[in-house]
Amino acid sequence: MKKIAITILMICFCLTLSAQHKFSISGTIPPQYKGADIILSSENAANTQISTKEKNGKFYLSGETKDSYEPAYLDIQKDNKHLGGSFLFIGPKDMKIQIVKLNEKDNLNDFKFSNVPFVKEKRNTSV
Repeated sequence: MKKIAITILMICFCLTLSAQHKFSISGTIPPQYKGADIILSSENAANTQISTKEKNGKFYLSGETKDSYEPAYLDIQKDNKHLGGSFLFIGPKDMKIQIVKLNEKDNLNDFKFSNVPFVKEKRNTSV
């Protein structure tokens, strides 16, 4: 009986180690980037690259990570031309990103994050 209990505990432990963590990212992007490709890349993620197209100023990405939190890069392209991007951490959350402005020359982009791990949230304080 002891051996069975130990075996069950070991199986549960191994399953939690290999568990995938689901995440989602919803966002908005200004109209001048209509038709842009939104690409999320992570060397650690179960899916190394996830992409979608902007539709009506919005985009949505979802996937799984191997670890609780992983570094990633969000790249915005149009016609295979880099428009801008941002490094961020992804985790088992429903994250929101507002892309305010992209600057492909010096990569000084304006992104607002909500519920993104390790990022201090910027909230609109105007009423």
